[in-house]
Amino acid sequence: MSLDYNLSLWNKKNMNDFVINDFFVFIQIPKTSTTNIHNCCIQKKLVKKIPCYRHEGLLFIEQFIENKNIPVYSIVRNPFTQILSYFFHQLNWKELLLDKNLSLIENFNVFVKKEINNVHLRQCDYLKSNKNIKVKIFKFENKDFNEFIKQTYNIDLELNLTNHNFNNYKKIVMEIYNLTEKDFFQNKEIVDLIIKERKKEFKEFNYSKDINCL
Repeated sequence: MSLDYNLSLWNKKNMNDFVINDFFVFIQIPKTSTTNIHNCCIQKKLVKKIPCYRHEGLLFIEQFIENKNIPVYSIVRNPFTQILSYFFHQLNWKELLLDKNLSLIENFNVFVKKEINNVHLRQCDYLKSNKNIKVKIFKFENKDFNEFIKQTYNIDLELNLTNHNFNNYKKIVMEIYNLTEKDFFQNKEIVDLIIKERKKEFKEFNYSKDINCL
C-alpha cells in the first residue's frame, strides 16, 4: 500500500475510522501496538471517517487536518523487533507459509531478505510531511502514550485494559521452541542487513544497533 497515493483513487466505500479529533491526530505505523490505540479511540469517539487506509502516512493524512495547530502523535518501534513482529503477524494471518525444510529462525532470515523494505516497515516514511507538520514521537517500548494523553487531555484511553491484535501465535511458538527475540538475530548477515536498510529509523529514533539491548 502506497503512503502517498492520490485521493482520487478512493471513494466512499473506502471510508475508514482514523484518529483525528479536536485534541490530536495519531499516525498509525504498523506493528507498533497502534491497533489497540485505534480501537480504544473508536470506543472513546476520537476518530473521524475519512477516505483512507487505517495505516496511512502523514503525507496523505495532512490534507484532512483542518486545524494547523493540532498536535500530531505517533509511536515507533525498534526496527529489529518491528520486523520480527511483522513476521509473526504474517504467519498468524496465514499470509506467509513456513518452509518446512528450514527452521523457524531460518524462515525468518529468508523473510527479512525479502521484506526488509516493505512499506509497512519504513517507519520514517509515515512521518513525512509536505506541510512541515512536526510529529511528537513515542516509543513502543516505553508504554507511556496512554499516560501522556491522560495527563494532557484528561482522556483515559484505557490501553492497559485491552490488547487488540495481540499475537498469541507468537507467544505460543516462542514458548514451544524456548526462543527469545534475541535468538532471531544471531545471524550477522541478517543483523547487518536490517541495520543497513533501516538506518534512518535507528538514527532518527535513537535505537541501539546492538541486539543485546533488546
